[in-house]
Amino acid sequence: MQENDQTYSVYRSGSSKIVCYPIVEGVSLFCVQIRDAACPELNDPDARAAGSIKLNICLNGRCEIKTHSGAVTYLIGGELAVDDGQTMESYLFPTADYTGIELYIENPAVIRELSGIFRLPLSDRTHPLIAAAEPMLLQIAEQMLWYSEQNFDSAIIHLKYEELMLMLHHLRTDLRTQIRRYYPHQQTEIAKAVHDSIVIDLSVRHSAAELASQFGISETSLKTYFRNVYGYAFRDFQQKVRMEKAMELLIHTTDPLDMIAHKVGFSGQSKFTQAFRNYTGYTPLEYRKKEGKSV
Repeated sequence: MQENDQTYSVYRSGSSKIVCYPIVEGVSLFCVQIRDAACPELNDPDARAAGSIKLNICLNGRCEIKTHSGAVTYLIGGELAVDDGQTMESYLFPTADYTGIELYIENPAVIRELSGIFRLPLSDRTHPLIAAAEPMLLQIAEQMLWYSEQNFDSAIIHLKYEELMLMLHHLRTDLRTQIRRYYPHQQTEIAKAVHDSIVIDLSVRHSAAELASQFGISETSLKTYFRNVYGYAFRDFQQKVRMEKAMELLIHTTDPLDMIAHKVGFSGQSKFTQAFRNYTGYTPLEYRKKEGKSV
């Protein structure tokens, strides 16, 4: 769904929201909040002009970048990426949680300016350029998102764009020395299948050894693939999704604790209570009361 204003446009897809601000001719700024595993607006190849450049700054979450060669890497919180549209086949969001900004640039003068800032050509590349973003760049990106979320006049977003460009000039981040790890598509697909096996029914517990045998790989490989894609250790991720589901059930249902414990994979209420307290600092009943739910 698209909402239009004289000075910006809002795109909504599922639980995700993208706000687009035209800055100058051939330059648009997007404030991006993704809460889904994919966002069609970011994966439309027909929406990109030949010779255009994208500069992304990720504040939190993970963006899976699949290149045309099939290799996969991840843009994570605190990083920036520069891409000419020829290197990326798609953007995906394995944790369904991503926040950042994107500059979409068709203006040749601005593209030349960025090439000078980064001290290398930005077109005709086989892989995106990704590096750690300086704290000042992250601060400007955070301010842009905040102003956008608070519906400030778009003139402030324009000013923050100018500040961002000045800061890029000042910092002159060197992308030439950055070393990036890329993962075969097959490995990422195994990790996603493991993820689906875990979350489809949290009442069932799966060991790494069991799933590794199912996919015909070693337990060590399975854990490595999973961390590469989701940024969590296999065991930590299982605990995270179980506790988040328990919090949801405590707030939005009147289910008794023993039922919730079973739904999130605990054989008894006492073990569930201990795990929940370790994760949140509250017992389940304390958490339910704190969130205003009484049974």
